[in-house]
Amino acid sequence: MTEPCGCPPLTNRGAHLSDDLQSGVDWLEFTLWGVHVGEVKRVLRGYSPDDWMELDRGALGYERQAVGLANARIFWEPRRKTSPRSGAEVHVTLPGKWCRSLDEAQMRGLLAYVRAHGRPSRVDLAVDDYARRVVPEDVRDAFLRNEAVTHTKRRLFLDSLGSGTTMTVGSAKSRQMLRVYDKAAESNGEIEAIRWEIQARDEAAVSLLDS
Repeated sequence: MTEPCGCPPLTNRGAHLSDDLQSGVDWLEFTLWGVHVGEVKRVLRGYSPDDWMELDRGALGYERQAVGLANARIFWEPRRKTSPRSGAEVHVTLPGKWCRSLDEAQMRGLLAYVRAHGRPSRVDLAVDDYARRVVPEDVRDAFLRNEAVTHTKRRLFLDSLGSGTTMTVGSAKSRQMLRVYDKAAESNGEIEAIRWEIQARDEAAVSLLDS
């Protein structure tokens, strides 16, 4: 697959910042125009051999949908034609488990495909700190000491029984939101790390892929 100009950033699952730090894409959502849904399924099967099962109902305002591995979903409505490109519109959501099945080269190729044929609407980047250098409580305490620099006034510190502690900066509807939490507690010990997760939406997601 040929990549367009402007190579996507090093944000693919399994990329190593150091021996105990790993970074990756943990959610990818995008819309494509002028591409038939069958072609989208073919492209996604090239990265992960999903058996896409079409459901009898649509969602997110689309008439049709299909579900694949790890609850990945494709939404489409053949009659819908919208700008900036003519042709059918296809919307795709790829959760973290699906994204984690790709290596760095595969994720780079997929991000390039998205930018060539459409537009991302949400990209989540995650860094797992296996050394657990900073825990969510440390982030909370830094905010309480006014040591944090941020443009948002929305901060939320949560204690959740059974899933550890989460520090959230920003809201789910913001262009960008930061979450810091104990991934070991959330994953029942599958990932023994502190997770730093940035959620970027709309223009922030586009800028992230273009940076």
